[in-house]
Amino acid sequence: MQITLRNAETNTRTSLVLPDERRALFNFLSFVDGAAIDAIEIADMPDDKLPRNIQRLSRLKALTLVRCHALTGLPAELAKCPLKELAFIKCADFHDLTGIRKCPGLEVLHISGCDAFSSLPEELADLTMLRALDLSYSESIQWIDLSILPKSLKILDMHGCWQADFDADALAGLHIASLQIQDTVHLPELLDAPAMPELEIQLRHILTTRDGCGLDA
Repeated sequence: MQITLRNAETNTRTSLVLPDERRALFNFLSFVDGAAIDAIEIADMPDDKLPRNIQRLSRLKALTLVRCHALTGLPAELAKCPLKELAFIKCADFHDLTGIRKCPGLEVLHISGCDAFSSLPEELADLTMLRALDLSYSESIQWIDLSILPKSLKILDMHGCWQADFDADALAGLHIASLQIQDTVHLPELLDAPAMPELEIQLRHILTTRDGCGLDA
């Protein structure tokens, strides 16, 4: 299990390897300065849930979970974390976002390369701060109900969702600035960009803004 910690104010980044034991992450989080960490990446975690003391990270704005295959649903422990960005990357068995409304401050949500993920919950509409949604390469998605996406959403990435379909008429109710994007360099610019008029596009086939912005891990 590998942990990467970041602090934006001091521009520091620290990575370390923990043993693959059930309480290893809990013990580690018990000793770190919770007020000094604003982003954490956890790779190859063997547990099926996060330790409750992750709530000690009182300034945690971004959490990335990579190849955490034991995770099947949204960890309840995130409810008290002030997250703005949450990512599940290549978590093979992750499929359930139930409880996502308990993270009301989310601005960016990644569910990328999660083979078992197939549908979005209606409560996603409660995320009124959400501006970017990345579903790339989650190939089990066959239908996405655009009507449940929050009106705040400006960036939607579904490239690699080869089976996905949607109701094109529902696009009229959204204000999407970009679809199917490649890199994160211009993310702040796109978040503030005006909506694209008369947007008609098949998400799984067309690359709208190749060099504009992206949500790849």
